[in-house]
Amino acid sequence: MPKYTYQIEGGLKHTWRVDNVIETANANNELVFTDRQKKKQKCILEMMRLLMNEIKQRDIKLFAISGTLLGAKRNKGLIPYDDDGDFGFTMTEYDKLKELCGVFSHPEYELDNLNGDIGFRMVNKGAYIAHLDVFAMGTDEDPDKIVHISPIINDKPTYYMQYIFPRDWMDVNCIETLEWCDFEDFQVPCPTDAEQQLKHIYSPNCLTTYVPDTRQIADIPMHDYTIALLRKPAARLNALSYNLLQATYIDKNDIRGHMHLLLTRLALEIIEIDFETDKQKKIERTIQSVNGFIKYR
Repeated sequence: MPKYTYQIEGGLKHTWRVDNVIETANANNELVFTDRQKKKQKCILEMMRLLMNEIKQRDIKLFAISGTLLGAKRNKGLIPYDDDGDFGFTMTEYDKLKELCGVFSHPEYELDNLNGDIGFRMVNKGAYIAHLDVFAMGTDEDPDKIVHISPIINDKPTYYMQYIFPRDWMDVNCIETLEWCDFEDFQVPCPTDAEQQLKHIYSPNCLTTYVPDTRQIADIPMHDYTIALLRKPAARLNALSYNLLQATYIDKNDIRGHMHLLLTRLALEIIEIDFETDKQKKIERTIQSVNGFIKYR
């Protein structure tokens, strides 16, 4: 099992054993990061520290999900080439997070509710560097599973993002009591039995194998470009959705958030070419997303 060492910018030095080869390592089995990646790492960790401090002070219940949860359990910190942070919340915390958005003030970072798109997002001010996503999650048809439940329109979840991320579900009882796990030089709240949740979200060997981010296409960080496009005021996306809305009878106040999300997620379906290996499944998943949008109309 190869052993690698790496230093996260703004964090700790790690020793990492995986059962596959990481091609970005040098001859000494040290992982190498570009200046841009180091800047991103530092930004992500600074935002996480800020967010953890705020939720502790305000008794807001968040929990690590997706790559952040995997990093907490496998790396005890940031996955070396991760490009964001991911947390979840249930609707019991929604009003607290909205209140936090209204009072949060920082010279370098801002917290936004994104018009109900995913939930909330913390991002650096100025030219985009990195962000934290705080996803709305809860139960829908299956009371034993928590799934993505956004977009949130008129303070109510509409549930169709679960079709965009069909694998990102967890057992409902795993968030009843959270555990604080080491993450670089601080801690993040994690669901209990997280290892089992991660294995069905990613793969049975996700805790011992490193898989590169499929959103990197020909070394182009497509995820970054998508987020940069969506940043408030997201002029191009707003213009596109506005033009479409002008041509319909849909009530603009209720549906604008849906239109934003639909256009964004359909774009991501094109970008994330490796998300599904089965083309038919990918088409079906996209149709499910569109049907969710149409059903709401």
